[in-house]
This record gives sequence, structure tokens and C-alpha cells, in this order.
Amino acid sequence: MSIIWRLSAAVALVGAVATNATAQPSGRLTVYTSQPSAQIAKVVEAFNKAHPKVQVSLYRSGTTEVMNRLQAEFAAGRPQADVVLVADAVATTQPRMTGACSPTPRRRPTRCRPR
Repeated sequence: MSIIWRLSAAVALVGAVATNATAQPSGRLTVYTSQPSAQIAKVVEAFNKAHPKVQVSLYRSGTTEVMNRLQAEFAAGRPQADVVLVADAVATTQPRMTGACSPTPRRRPTRCRPR
């Protein structure tokens, strides 16, 4: 998955923190990722240039830890991530199978919702 696609995915999700369609997006965007630190830092830097009023909060760990944290949050009924970007695409199948996440249109990331 290219860094440009990842950036596009993050930009597409800025709507989650926008106050309205015409306002400059603002607020907080929580990203859970297993991407290498240097890679995700470049994504966040580019995102912050385009959306300076959005504060990006990162939780970065291995794919297993990221997915375990997400699963625990869903089990508690309090998912915190706005964006989940993991290196192992297979890991994303479990949340989809349990109904915690639903696919969105092609070239857009998967959106998760509380059950």
C-alpha cells in the first residue's frame, strides 16, 4: 500500500472531525497503526500541513497489539480509534466478520462503528 494512498485515506477521514461541510476541519483524529514509525510520521506531517486544526493522536504498536486493543475497546463498548491502519490486511477481517467494522466504497478505508 503506497504512502500516498495512506495519506488519501487519512484525508478522506477528516470528515469525521469536521464541524460542517464548509468549515476548515478541526478537532482530534485518533489513529491506531502498525505502520513503521518513520512512515506514519510522514503521513501525519502531510496531513497536518493540509489540516492544521486537526490534532492527530497516534497509538502505534505491532498489528497484534493494535487489533487486541481495538477488540478490547469494542468489547467494552468504547472504541477510540477513528482510523485503523495496519500492515497486515488479514488482521482486518475479524472486525468485519464480527460486524464491528463495515466496508465503505472502494478506495476508502474501512469505518468501524460501536456495536
